[in-house]
Amino acid sequence: MLLKNQGILPLPSTTRRIAVLGPNADHAYNQLGDYTSPQRDGQVTTILQGIQTLAQQMQAEVIYRRGCGVTSRDDSELAEAIQVASEAEVAILCLGGASTRDFGMNFDFNGAAIPGPIATEMDCGEGVDASNLSLPGRQQELFEAVVSTGVPTIVVLVQGRPYAIPEIAEQAQAILAAWYPGQEGGTAVAEALFGRVNPSGKLCISMPRSEGQLPVYYNHKPLARSNYYDQSATPLYPFGYGLSYTQFQHSNLRIEPAQISVDGRCKVTVTVENTGTVAGAEVTQLYVRDKVASIVRRIRELKGLHKTFLQPGEKADIVFELSPAELGLWNSEMRWVVEQGVFTLTIGHDPETALTAELTVS
Repeated sequence: MLLKNQGILPLPSTTRRIAVLGPNADHAYNQLGDYTSPQRDGQVTTILQGIQTLAQQMQAEVIYRRGCGVTSRDDSELAEAIQVASEAEVAILCLGGASTRDFGMNFDFNGAAIPGPIATEMDCGEGVDASNLSLPGRQQELFEAVVSTGVPTIVVLVQGRPYAIPEIAEQAQAILAAWYPGQEGGTAVAEALFGRVNPSGKLCISMPRSEGQLPVYYNHKPLARSNYYDQSATPLYPFGYGLSYTQFQHSNLRIEPAQISVDGRCKVTVTVENTGTVAGAEVTQLYVRDKVASIVRRIRELKGLHKTFLQPGEKADIVFELSPAELGLWNSEMRWVVEQGVFTLTIGHDPETALTAELTVS
């Protein structure tokens, strides 16, 4: 999921010296989820290995330094990593967390992990709860030091949960959320960085600005959120958000028919066009809001999505069907009903930048 890009990605073929840094750049198990079984040598391609493979094809030099651990407070590796970054054309910082377990840990009779001293640098997983959403260990310090060198900085987040990264969102030139990308995650991340593939993922959660903002989710009720005196109540990156190396435009939204009965159906059609210069896939999202109801409804509810691959300049019509299943609610008597009234339909790239139209149910 591409969360930010100030024109630095994909990396140009003229790049000749790349610094790859961070605790998740060359750690196979950190790319895998909780309770991963032991892996054979060579079974996992790390992010560093993926970058090295593609960089070699364009005759670029890759210099790797870990810089710091995931949760460790040891700063003995920081200086060398910062020096390497200062001598590079671009720095790729692989930050985040890990669910890498100690294979010798103890388990209860029902198979549950017994919380205790963590032998690895886990910061996520069963029995490993966190009190805040900041990057653990020295990672924030590593990021700030690399940025201070002036080298363009790309952050790749390997993670099993969202982090609060407002400073990274402001200062990094690009952010790629890889989550736990799996055995071939290094190949996948490298292909995205070098433009072999065009990122098209969308967030299925909302990424908060801070843990004090929680809970933060897209389908809250109208009065459930208000701004704090010291920060906005909106998420750092909202549900449904995700960038691409090309641009898409939605137009010509139509509802047929625009008025239906409580047991009726309608088709919602929108045209999506790739207005950029490279091929890519767009995830068109359809949200519904019941403007007036017998119970308090949420400000929006995702009712459909469709991923469409388009060449530059290509257009396609996306069609959704709405029925009582998408328009109904559980009323105060706990009966599933569709109520008469006006529904606002929002459709497009994400809920914040979408087209709207109204559907009447009578």
